[in-house]
Amino acid sequence: MSEKIRWGILSTGHISGKFAEALRILPEARIIAVASRNLETAKKFAEKYGILKAYGSYSALADDPEVDVVYIGTPHSFHLENSVMCMRGGKSVLCEKALTINAREAEEMIRIAKEENVFLMEAMITRHVPLTRTMILFNFTNLSADTNLHFHIEAGITELHESWLINIIFTDY
Repeated sequence: MSEKIRWGILSTGHISGKFAEALRILPEARIIAVASRNLETAKKFAEKYGILKAYGSYSALADDPEVDVVYIGTPHSFHLENSVMCMRGGKSVLCEKALTINAREAEEMIRIAKEENVFLMEAMITRHVPLTRTMILFNFTNLSADTNLHFHIEAGITELHESWLINIIFTDY
Protein backbone atom coordinates (compact mmCIF):
# COMPACT_ATOMS: atom_id res chain seq x y z
CA MET A 1 0.00 0.00 0.00
CA SER A 2 1.49 3.31 -1.05
CA GLU A 3 -0.76 5.62 0.95
CA LYS A 4 -1.20 5.61 4.68
CA ILE A 5 -4.58 4.88 6.23
CA ARG A 6 -5.92 8.16 7.58
CA TRP A 7 -7.40 7.75 11.05
CA GLY A 8 -9.73 9.88 13.11
CA ILE A 9 -10.20 9.40 16.84
CA LEU A 10 -13.64 10.06 18.28
CA SER A 11 -13.27 10.87 22.00
CA THR A 12 -10.30 12.08 23.98
CA GLY A 13 -10.49 9.82 27.02
CA HIS A 14 -7.73 7.67 28.49
CA ILE A 15 -8.29 4.67 26.20
CA SER A 16 -8.24 6.95 23.14
CA GLY A 17 -4.85 8.24 24.26
CA LYS A 18 -3.55 4.68 24.58
CA PHE A 19 -4.88 3.94 21.10
CA ALA A 20 -3.19 7.06 19.67
CA GLU A 21 0.13 6.00 21.20
CA ALA A 22 -0.16 2.51 19.71
CA LEU A 23 -1.29 3.72 16.29
CA ARG A 24 1.65 6.09 15.96
CA ILE A 25 4.09 3.16 15.75
CA LEU A 26 2.41 1.68 12.69
CA PRO A 27 4.08 2.93 9.50
CA GLU A 28 0.92 2.44 7.40
CA ALA A 29 -1.26 4.59 9.67
CA ARG A 30 -1.56 8.32 10.21
CA ILE A 31 -3.85 10.03 12.73
CA ILE A 32 -5.16 13.15 11.04
CA ALA A 33 -8.11 14.21 13.21
CA VAL A 34 -9.56 13.98 16.69
CA ALA A 35 -12.99 14.97 17.98
CA SER A 36 -14.32 15.78 21.42
CA ARG A 37 -17.54 17.35 22.61
CA ASN A 38 -15.31 20.24 23.67
CA LEU A 39 -12.99 21.94 21.17
CA GLU A 40 -10.38 22.88 23.79
CA THR A 41 -10.13 19.26 24.92
CA ALA A 42 -9.73 18.13 21.31
CA LYS A 43 -7.00 20.73 20.73
CA LYS A 44 -5.05 19.56 23.80
CA PHE A 45 -5.29 15.94 22.69
CA ALA A 46 -4.24 16.88 19.14
CA GLU A 47 -1.23 18.79 20.43
CA LYS A 48 -0.17 15.94 22.72
CA TYR A 49 -0.30 13.34 19.93
CA GLY A 50 0.73 15.47 16.95
CA ILE A 51 -2.66 15.38 15.23
CA LEU A 52 -3.38 17.99 12.56
CA LYS A 53 -7.12 18.57 13.06
CA ALA A 54 -9.16 19.00 16.21
CA TYR A 55 -12.96 19.11 16.17
CA GLY A 56 -15.37 20.24 18.88
CA SER A 57 -18.11 17.89 17.67
CA TYR A 58 -18.24 14.25 16.72
CA SER A 59 -20.26 14.98 13.58
CA ALA A 60 -17.47 17.21 12.23
CA LEU A 61 -15.11 14.23 12.35
CA ALA A 62 -17.69 11.95 10.74
CA ASP A 63 -18.08 14.49 7.92
CA ASP A 64 -14.33 14.96 7.28
CA PRO A 65 -13.69 13.59 3.76
CA GLU A 66 -10.00 13.04 4.48
CA VAL A 67 -10.62 10.48 7.27
CA ASP A 68 -10.72 6.82 6.16
CA VAL A 69 -11.30 5.07 9.49
CA VAL A 70 -12.60 6.25 12.85
CA TYR A 71 -11.62 4.77 16.19
CA ILE A 72 -14.50 5.18 18.64
CA GLY A 73 -13.48 5.41 22.29
CA THR A 74 -16.67 6.78 23.82
CA PRO A 75 -18.58 4.92 26.57
CA HIS A 76 -20.24 1.85 25.09
CA SER A 77 -23.74 3.22 25.64
CA PHE A 78 -22.92 5.70 22.82
CA HIS A 79 -21.26 3.22 20.45
CA LEU A 80 -24.33 2.63 18.30
CA GLU A 81 -25.03 6.33 17.79
CA ASN A 82 -21.38 7.23 17.13
CA SER A 83 -20.65 4.24 14.89
CA VAL A 84 -23.77 4.74 12.76
CA MET A 85 -22.94 8.43 12.32
CA CYS A 86 -19.42 7.58 11.13
CA MET A 87 -20.49 4.71 8.88
CA ARG A 88 -23.22 6.87 7.31
CA GLY A 89 -20.39 9.34 6.64
CA GLY A 90 -18.59 6.65 4.65
CA LYS A 91 -16.05 5.80 7.34
CA SER A 92 -14.90 2.39 8.43
CA VAL A 93 -15.11 1.99 12.20
CA LEU A 94 -12.94 0.42 14.88
CA CYS A 95 -15.15 0.58 17.96
CA GLU A 96 -13.79 0.01 21.45
CA LYS A 97 -15.23 -2.94 23.36
CA ALA A 98 -17.97 -3.58 24.24
CA LEU A 99 -19.17 -3.07 20.70
CA THR A 100 -22.73 -2.41 21.88
CA ILE A 101 -24.90 -2.88 24.92
CA ASN A 102 -27.01 -5.65 23.36
CA ALA A 103 -27.36 -7.96 20.37
CA ARG A 104 -30.02 -5.82 18.68
CA GLU A 105 -27.65 -2.86 18.52
CA ALA A 106 -24.82 -5.05 17.22
CA GLU A 107 -27.09 -6.40 14.48
CA GLU A 108 -28.05 -2.85 13.50
CA MET A 109 -24.41 -1.78 13.31
CA ILE A 110 -23.54 -4.80 11.14
CA ARG A 111 -26.50 -4.11 8.85
CA ILE A 112 -25.44 -0.48 8.38
CA ALA A 113 -21.81 -1.44 7.77
CA LYS A 114 -23.00 -3.74 4.98
CA GLU A 115 -25.34 -1.08 3.55
CA GLU A 116 -22.57 1.52 3.51
CA ASN A 117 -19.93 -1.02 2.38
CA VAL A 118 -17.56 -0.07 5.21
CA PHE A 119 -15.50 -2.13 7.64
CA LEU A 120 -16.70 -2.48 11.24
CA MET A 121 -14.70 -4.13 14.00
CA GLU A 122 -14.67 -4.27 17.79
CA ALA A 123 -11.34 -3.18 19.27
CA MET A 124 -10.11 -5.58 21.89
CA ILE A 125 -6.64 -6.06 23.33
CA THR A 126 -5.90 -9.74 23.03
CA ARG A 127 -2.59 -10.09 24.84
CA HIS A 128 -4.22 -11.85 27.81
CA VAL A 129 -6.87 -13.85 25.95
CA PRO A 130 -6.29 -17.62 26.39
CA LEU A 131 -6.08 -18.21 22.63
CA THR A 132 -3.24 -15.70 22.34
CA ARG A 133 -1.34 -17.24 25.25
CA THR A 134 -1.75 -20.70 23.70
CA MET A 135 -0.50 -19.47 20.34
CA ILE A 136 2.56 -17.96 22.00
CA LEU A 137 3.20 -21.03 24.19
CA PHE A 138 3.12 -23.41 21.23
CA ASN A 139 4.79 -20.94 18.86
CA PHE A 140 1.90 -20.92 16.38
CA THR A 141 2.23 -18.35 13.65
CA ASN A 142 -1.13 -18.94 12.01
CA LEU A 143 -4.48 -20.35 13.05
CA SER A 144 -7.65 -20.86 11.07
CA ALA A 145 -11.03 -21.83 12.49
CA ASP A 146 -14.61 -22.08 11.33
CA THR A 147 -17.26 -21.15 13.87
CA ASN A 148 -21.00 -21.57 14.10
CA LEU A 149 -21.37 -17.76 14.21
CA HIS A 150 -21.39 -17.36 10.41
CA PHE A 151 -17.86 -16.11 10.04
CA HIS A 152 -14.40 -17.53 9.54
CA ILE A 153 -11.46 -16.55 11.73
CA GLU A 154 -7.90 -16.38 10.51
CA ALA A 155 -5.34 -15.34 13.08
CA GLY A 156 -1.62 -14.84 13.18
CA ILE A 157 0.76 -13.46 15.76
CA THR A 158 3.76 -11.24 15.24
CA GLU A 159 6.23 -9.72 17.65
CA LEU A 160 5.77 -5.97 17.98
CA HIS A 161 7.70 -3.87 20.49
CA GLU A 162 8.01 -6.69 23.06
CA SER A 163 4.29 -7.45 23.02
CA TRP A 164 2.17 -9.75 20.91
CA LEU A 165 -0.50 -8.76 18.46
CA ILE A 166 -3.16 -11.08 17.14
CA ASN A 167 -4.96 -10.13 13.96
CA ILE A 168 -8.42 -11.57 13.46
CA ILE A 169 -10.07 -11.27 10.08
CA PHE A 170 -13.84 -11.65 9.90
CA THR A 171 -15.17 -12.71 6.55
CA ASP A 172 -18.70 -13.59 5.55
CA TYR A 173 -19.34 -17.02 4.11
